[in-house]
Amino acid sequence: MPMTENNPTKDEELFTISEASVYTKLAIPTLKHHIYYVKDLKASKFGHLLAFHKRDLDAFLARKRPAHRPKNTKPRTAKARKS
Repeated sequence: MPMTENNPTKDEELFTISEASVYTKLAIPTLKHHIYYVKDLKASKFGHLLAFHKRDLDAFLARKRPAHRPKNTKPRTAKARKS
């Protein structure tokens, strides 16, 4: 269960890095890579702990490309096969 602040709304839920990993279905090193190198994922630090707002994780997932798809390409569409 995600950590919560006092009187949180649904979008203000806080996730630890382990919880964020499960929620996003990404490995912890992948999340750290996006925080520190790619810089497209926001995280808050509480001492040495990283915490993520649910809204930030949802925004990250919405703009993330599927794995192994080159930049500036569109996803393939299903085409009817002729038999």
